[in-house]
Amino acid sequence: MDAQDAAAAVVPLSIASIAVVLGAAALVAVVHLAGIGRIGRNHLAGIRTRTLMASDEAWLRGHRAATPVSWLTGSIAVLAGLGALAAVVGGSVQGGLVLLALAVISMTLGAVLGAWRAHATVR
Repeated sequence: MDAQDAAAAVVPLSIASIAVVLGAAALVAVVHLAGIGRIGRNHLAGIRTRTLMASDEAWLRGHRAATPVSWLTGSIAVLAGLGALAAVVGGSVQGGLVLLALAVISMTLGAVLGAWRAHATVR
């Protein structure tokens, strides 16, 4: 990647990094708030599997079970996203891409493992 291509990538990668950080923080917040009963069963936010949607108790127990996984993977995603932003702004587009990929993988893994743990707890 030449200098002109790297410079052109700074703004889009910075925006993507910020979006990943905000998205990871939002996912953690929703799971946490549902786990403490602040977000009730709904069709918009939270882990919405058939098993968790079956009752208010299942919703609460499932989100409580998913909260530790959500905090762990969400924290990794937020830190990696911030690292990606710092790397890109500092001139390391390739480093930023690697960290951005780590953040997205962490978010995906957190969603899958959190839903699996929630479902297994309620089942």
